[in-house]
Amino acid sequence: MTVIRIVSNVAATSVEEVKNFYADLFELDVVMDHGWIVTLASGQTAHTQVSIAMEGDSGTAVRQVAYVHRPVGPEPA
Repeated sequence: MTVIRIVSNVAATSVEEVKNFYADLFELDVVMDHGWIVTLASGQTAHTQVSIAMEGDSGTAVRQVAYVHRPVGPEPA
């Protein structure tokens, strides 16, 4: 079996506010909007990654959403 896509679903009482937050934070575009559910996407191809944990760092709760980002600053030569 080949995984084509994994989608993180985020529960929210205000879809509009959470949509704006993640769209701004990760520079995502709305690709589907039914009012009660909105899908954001980057249009980029990414490697599939799933992390499974019993606890977060230093005994904290496991985060429901995690992300990987590039370091801020100039591109390496």
